[in-house]
Amino acid sequence: LLASLCAPDMAYGLMAGYQHKRWGGYLAFRSSFTSCKTSYSCTSDGNLGNGSQMWPSGNEKRINLMVSGGVLAGATKWLTVYAGAGYGYRKLAWEDVDGNWASVSDWSRSGVAAECGVIASWRRLAVSAGVSTISFRTASFTCGVGVRF
Repeated sequence: LLASLCAPDMAYGLMAGYQHKRWGGYLAFRSSFTSCKTSYSCTSDGNLGNGSQMWPSGNEKRINLMVSGGVLAGATKWLTVYAGAGYGYRKLAWEDVDGNWASVSDWSRSGVAAECGVIASWRRLAVSAGVSTISFRTASFTCGVGVRF
């Protein structure tokens, strides 16, 4: 059981797995635990698509969610490799000068999520490090600390 953290867009979550001898499986969940209802969409240069520009206020929100499952494989007695897939959602929203929120379309993604990494164990302490992606358009570093039973 690992508590995990994801960067550069901060997201927190849990990873739980079962491994018997060399092989096992896991389920993972990470979220930024934020939400944002957007009124319209723009690109990262502020273009609205109809020839007009969005005027940002400087405020932004990053919404993240990832649910995945996969395989655990023991490489050594103290090192386990993991790889999995699932669903992921990343949304960047900017506030305009009128107080409305716009989804930044070229920095927002949803779809197939994939991840891989390693878990190092010492006695009951487990430390993980890995990378994850959503639709192979984003990349995030993940790390975690947990306990082995």
